[in-house]
Amino acid sequence: MKRYDVIVAGGGTAGVFAALAAAGDGMSVLMLEKTTACGGIGTNGAVAPYYDRNDLRLSAELDAQVLKQQTGSGFLLPLKDDCAAPELLKGAFENALKQKGVRIIYQAVVTGVCKDGSRVTGVSWHDPAGNHTAGSGAVIDATGDGTLLFLAGAEFLPANEMEHACQPYARIFTYCAYGRIWNYGGDAGYTDPADPENFSAECLRSAAAQLPERFEETEKRFCYAPVPGIREGRHLRGRQTIRFSEVIRGIQHPEPVAWEYANFDTHTVDLAFEADDVFLFSVAAMQWSTGMNIAIPAGALIPEGVDGIIAAGRMLSADHAASQAVRMKGCMKHLGAVAGIMAASAVKNCKPVAAVHADEITARFPLPPAGKMLQDNENLRLKDPEEIKNALRRKNPGTAIWSAYLLGQKEYLYSLLDEPDFAGTHAAFALAILQDKSALAVLRELARRRDMTKSETGRNEPLRECHGAIAVYLLGFLDDTESFSLLQDIFMEKKDFFFTVAAWRSILRLSSKHPHLLEPGRQIIRQFVDSADSIPCFNCYCGEVYDATGKMKNLSAVWLKQKIDW
Repeated sequence: MKRYDVIVAGGGTAGVFAALAAAGDGMSVLMLEKTTACGGIGTNGAVAPYYDRNDLRLSAELDAQVLKQQTGSGFLLPLKDDCAAPELLKGAFENALKQKGVRIIYQAVVTGVCKDGSRVTGVSWHDPAGNHTAGSGAVIDATGDGTLLFLAGAEFLPANEMEHACQPYARIFTYCAYGRIWNYGGDAGYTDPADPENFSAECLRSAAAQLPERFEETEKRFCYAPVPGIREGRHLRGRQTIRFSEVIRGIQHPEPVAWEYANFDTHTVDLAFEADDVFLFSVAAMQWSTGMNIAIPAGALIPEGVDGIIAAGRMLSADHAASQAVRMKGCMKHLGAVAGIMAASAVKNCKPVAAVHADEITARFPLPPAGKMLQDNENLRLKDPEEIKNALRRKNPGTAIWSAYLLGQKEYLYSLLDEPDFAGTHAAFALAILQDKSALAVLRELARRRDMTKSETGRNEPLRECHGAIAVYLLGFLDDTESFSLLQDIFMEKKDFFFTVAAWRSILRLSSKHPHLLEPGRQIIRQFVDSADSIPCFNCYCGEVYDATGKMKNLSAVWLKQKIDW
């Protein structure tokens, strides 16, 4: 049996940099890639850099090389001016890997792992030449969905407890219009990448859905990205886990091996299926677009109970809500390189990968001072009550609302409730998040008049929640049983999906909590679901999804039907 120091399964963004880092540290490396090119979603998926960065020297060198090549090359234009063209980047990655001595096998589908007790010692795969097995000193799972970890018996975190669906995926296509070549795409739907039947059906559906009824002479579509831009699949249960509830409250892991900078982008305007913390932070406190630094510990790449294998990619140990932010391309490059160094150090020093200390990694890939990164996050907060009050009077109150929650004091907010314009509304939101029922009068009035006012946010997302819809949700959060009939009226109107979803969540909460409201709540939802043809899309991008047979279904309607008899 052929043996390598390190085997990397998956040649996407993380896999490429894992192989390059391990080979650069003197390791013999085999990289297995199921498609016919390197780069994953960034090349085969044609997704431009998203929160990308070039703090890895090798990454900066490759991008500079490709940007120089693409000038006048005729290759596909990038989505952004500073983004390397995907077709050229495929070649750059492959050349860099071969120069480092990495053996690449394309069309290689991993089928199993070799184990000695709890330690992974090799990988089996199938390629056009047949079935193969190779041994290794360390294995890096860069498959994106944790395929090797699954085969090795690693545990995974539970799915989103509300509706068990992954983040929507992107689908990119290229077209020619008015003499120029463009890339275009969007969120095409939901799919479970670990379900082959569902995944295949969704890929076919989304590709067909993007075809126009007729092709005009001035617009010709001629290239679809062969790989969908999957954002989320399995999440490893690692020795350390990144949790949304901790990060938004300023609790970070010590001794990180990488830092991510991103906002918690849920790709849903209604957040109908997310946990309360996500709604309170992203919608009620309007922090959807606020970017912050997130510490990534080495333990988030190492599975519990299995040795000899390291995760590199979006399947790292992070809960569903946190994973929205720690999947960006720049972080995937860095974590790939981190995994490569961890594997190399474990092999050279004959020790478990879990025994590789963070200092060994950061010596190779220095990080910004932790104090600076944490201070940048702290700078987003307001700590003085008067400063918070003044900020709540403005049209962009998000930082002030969340700062009021973190400060934990209430008395200074009461005087704002009777102020006109934005102040009273924003103060009511802050008090509601603090679970203070003095906000109820303002919230009830906002809901009663179906207030469509929107505050400003960092990016002013056009589909952000209006004040009335936020108030409707917060009435349920504050356990306001007196508003039950108002919520029922809003729910049955079905005029605006922001209000509809918020009312549904509040009715569900109140009905589940109070026995006298349980049957009325069931009847309301039954009546609503019976008129399924008029159920609105509860997600701004992909409210309509398809099952494996190709039959369209509304995700929100399906979930409601399942919850009628909770």
